Amino acid sequence: MVVFDSNSKKKNAKKERKVIVITGTPGVGKSTFSERLAEKLGALCINLNKLIMEEGLFKDYDDARGTFVADLPKIRKRLKKLIRKASEGYILVEGHLSHLLLPRDSVEMVFILRCHPEVLRQRLKGRGYTDAKIAENLQAEVLDVCLIEASQAYGEAKLAEIDLTEKMADMAVQEAYEIVMGLRKPSLGSVDWLSRLQAEGKLEDYLRDWEGLPMP
Repeated sequence: MVVFDSNSKKKNAKKERKVIVITGTPGVGKSTFSERLAEKLGALCINLNKLIMEEGLFKDYDDARGTFVADLPKIRKRLKKLIRKASEGYILVEGHLSHLLLPRDSVEMVFILRCHPEVLRQRLKGRGYTDAKIAENLQAEVLDVCLIEASQAYGEAKLAEIDLTEKMADMAVQEAYEIVMGLRKPSLGSVDWLSRLQAEGKLEDYLRDWEGLPMP
């Protein structure tokens, strides 16, 4: 299966498809968050990593990074079909590439999930990532790559950041639910890992780890 469907009996007030993008650096907690939010919204949830692997939507394998290279045009085409066939209501598209795939006018909201780099490092180590791949992903998180790219693609008005470092999953999902329902104002710009790492005396270590890496 490439999608998680809560099959809820909830019905939305407006009879239309509402696409919500959930993005963030690998390891921040997107999949668990997305499945629980889908349950709460009665939504269809498309997991991009599963979709890419199960349908072979990649064009090459990067030996240096130890990962498949996604074929973005093929993924866009497949997403378009999945969304068009979906029932009316909310559709969640989850994955670290999700903010690069859909037109601005087709997306209701974009959630950028964040995690403190030290916590993220341990999660990526647990996944068996190489040191080079960990450094690359930590650089992306610290330098706000997903946030910047999402802002360029959709504009800040559609964005909301949620820091999952210390927040329980249920609390984070409730916060997102209230934002979607218009009961809470989205938070944006409250995460500043550069300043946090500087204050913790760790920034120089990170900069050394990034030597030789291309800037995002």
